[in-house]
Formats: sequence, C-alpha cells, structure tokens
Amino acid sequence: MKGKRGKNAQLSYIGMVMVIFVLIALFSINSINNIRGASYVMHYTGFIGGATQMVVKEEMQGHKNDSLIQLIDEMIFMLQTGEGDDEIDITVLVDKNYQDKMKRVQNEWENIKTEIYKVRKGADVDLLYDYSENTYEDINLASYAAQAYMENYVSRIKTTMYFIYIVFFLLLGLFFYTVTKNSRLTSKAESLNRMAYYDPYIGIANKAYCEKKINNYLENSYEGDLTVIIFDLNDLKKVNDQYGHQAGDALIRNFALTLDTVGREYGFVGRYGGDEFIAIFENCDELLTKKFMKKFVLLLQKVNSEAKNPWEKISCAAGYAVGHKGDKKIHDLLKEADQHMYQVKNKMKEKLNQE
Repeated sequence: MKGKRGKNAQLSYIGMVMVIFVLIALFSINSINNIRGASYVMHYTGFIGGATQMVVKEEMQGHKNDSLIQLIDEMIFMLQTGEGDDEIDITVLVDKNYQDKMKRVQNEWENIKTEIYKVRKGADVDLLYDYSENTYEDINLASYAAQAYMENYVSRIKTTMYFIYIVFFLLLGLFFYTVTKNSRLTSKAESLNRMAYYDPYIGIANKAYCEKKINNYLENSYEGDLTVIIFDLNDLKKVNDQYGHQAGDALIRNFALTLDTVGREYGFVGRYGGDEFIAIFENCDELLTKKFMKKFVLLLQKVNSEAKNPWEKISCAAGYAVGHKGDKKIHDLLKEADQHMYQVKNKMKEKLNQE
C-alpha cells in the first residue's frame, strides 16, 4: 500500500515537474517572441527616422522618392496596428507613452507629406525642414519610449523567471538535463534582447544604438579628439530594382562587414538608417582618420576585385569631421560630416556624368 502511495507520489511529483516545465517553456517562448517583436519595433522606429530625413533631404534637392514615402506610411501603420508585412513579426507595444509618441510622429509625417507636395509645386523648403526637425525629435522620443518599455519588460521577465526557477529547481531534483535545456531558452532570450541594439541582418549596431551613442556625447562632452564619419552607400535602390531586395540586402551586409572589419579597431560603427552608416572614433585625430579611410578604401578595392556579381561591388561616399576637446558639439560634427559626405557624393555624380 505504501509502495503504491510512494509510486503515486512519484508520479504526482513527475507530473508537477512536467507541468512546470511546460509552463516555463511556454512562458520563455512567449517572452522570446515578445522581445523579438519589440526589438523589431525599436529597429523600424529608428528606420522611420532615417528614412524621413532621407526623403526630406532628397526633396530639398529636387529628387522625388514616392516609393520611400509609401514605405514610411506602411511602417508607421504597422508599428501602430501590427498589420502589414506578414514576414515581419512585430509586437504592437501596448504602451500608452509609445503609442502617443507614434501618433505625434504620424501627425508630423502627414504635415511633411503635405509640405512635400507644396515644395514640388515651388513652395519654399524652410517649413519642410522645420517639420522634419520636429518629426526627428518625436521619433527619438518614440524610440526612447520603446527602449524604456523593452527594459521594463525584460526586468519583469527576469523577476518572473527567477520565481519560477526557484519552484522549478525545488521540484526538479534529478531532472538536471531539463534544467539545462530550459537555461538555454533563457540564454536565447538574453541574446534576442541584444537585437534591440544590433541590426539582426548585418550584425552591427542599429539606429537605436547609434542614437544612444550620440546622446552619450550630449550628456558627457569628449575630452580628447573625436571623429565622426558619415557613409552613404551608393546605388542601393538601383540594385534593389535591377537585381531584387536579396541582392540589396547582400550589398548592405557586405558593406557593413567591410566597414566593421576596418572600423572595429578604431571605435564604434553602426547603421544609421537605410543606406547611411556612421563611425564614431574617440581619441582619433585627423591623421588617424585619414589612415582609417586609406585602409577602408583599400579593403573596398579588394572586396570589389573579388566580387563575382555586379551587385556585390560596393560604392559609397563618405565625409568626416573632427572635434578636439569638446570644441564642437556632437550634432555639429554630424552636420559637418554629413555636408562633406554630400560634397563627395555630388563630385562622384559629376564625374560619372562626364564619363
């Protein structure tokens, strides 16, 4: 009788362990999916900021980009409703702060579109520029709101997971293998949390991380030399149109890998949005910056010489600015580097037209 009761107790024990295991697995999978979806929210919120700036720049230069305008419309709608591209697993952030910020972004974007059509008819670009600045600020606020939501969510996950693990370990006993397997799920959740700051497709810092890096210099001025380099990848739209988005994605990855290979020993590199990349090097004067640019160009030439397909060949424009002991604010360096980059880009276009 006692043996039967002991067996029943063992079965009950095993049953409880299995139930708790299943609950942990489901909770972990759900958490992983939510973290992944929220990381995409942060990524695409940053993408909207970069894309909006790109559209405004192009319109101010007289270049129309209706396809990018449509894409921004779709992205804003998708971030607010979760509806859109079925291949993108985006979680709708049930966060009033974030949704309020995105509503403001949507309103500002509508203002920008209205002003774009006016500019195309000959209106002055000043108001369009003002709207773009307002939108950029609102997108930053939305990104911060998403980041705060992510951090709070991860904190709640950790607290809940700790409690479940305590109960689980008390019941698990000899089922060590199950504990190990579940720990891998937790490790995966932490690695997916990293996606909030790294582009999952190309493996370098994303827009959110770039903005975080820049904002660090708003709060704390740099003491030595600081170099900011802006890169603009040429012909991405042409590659997408002629060879497909897979080829365009491959071009972005190849460029990111090339930039990271040379840039990692100098400092921070990241994708600033769309076809724009950024490098921020501390304790790097103009001489070191020129050495970096020389190495980067040489590696680009090597990569292009080994390219087997036309879409694998990389062309880019780059401009840099150097500050010394805080004599230039970070946004001034960004603006100066951006201006230099466009000067290089225009010279490349003129040379191409002459040929």
